[in-house]
Amino acid sequence: MKSCVNWSKMNSFLAAKVVIGVARIVLHVPESGSLKSKRQVVSGLLRRLRQELKVAAAEVGELDRWQLAEIAIVTVSGDRRQADRVLAAALAFVEAHADGAQVTDVSTELLPL
Repeated sequence: MKSCVNWSKMNSFLAAKVVIGVARIVLHVPESGSLKSKRQVVSGLLRRLRQELKVAAAEVGELDRWQLAEIAIVTVSGDRRQADRVLAAALAFVEAHADGAQVTDVSTELLPL
């Protein structure tokens, strides 16, 4: 039986650089009076991030606190600088479109694979 795998292409694929960029952003939502109002702000922001910047984004922490939200934003690239640019653009987008929420903490990491 003949193999269908092109090993030279497979080896070049495995040798390709992959960088995963991750940003964790903590938001203070001072005008939120309930979990429902906080989630409206956060879910709208996450939806717009995904649509505009083509990143993965989710609320990952502070789920039961009505004035705090922790979100994570992830991008995958073949270039470290591009991943860093996408995360910087995502942070700028959050700051500009947070509907009254304020960024209180940011951490980023670029993970080469």
